Amino acid sequence: MAEKTSTPETEASVSTQELEAQIAQLKRDVASLTETLAAIGTSKLHQAGEKATKLGSDMADASADMLEAARGSLASMEQDLEHHIRRKPIQSVMIAAGLGFVFALLNRR
Repeated sequence: MAEKTSTPETEASVSTQELEAQIAQLKRDVASLTETLAAIGTSKLHQAGEKATKLGSDMADASADMLEAARGSLASMEQDLEHHIRRKPIQSVMIAAGLGFVFALLNRR
């Protein structure tokens, strides 16, 4: 049997080739990790955008509901005031005059 003898140049050449192969594999692994992280980041960004859109929509709906409730209350108060003025016009004029006098006094100061 013939035995292979290895020389320092042969060993260095093999080691260099192994290192180059390992570096190439590391580059592929890093590229793969970068793609995975980018995909995760994009996914999280998309989810955050959807949550923000839903929150904005929910807030708009809640604001519209509150505005409608306020309009209803204001309309009801207006009808109550109008009904009271029609039932007791003299008392209503006196109350309005008294409030006007109080506001005038407050405005002077």
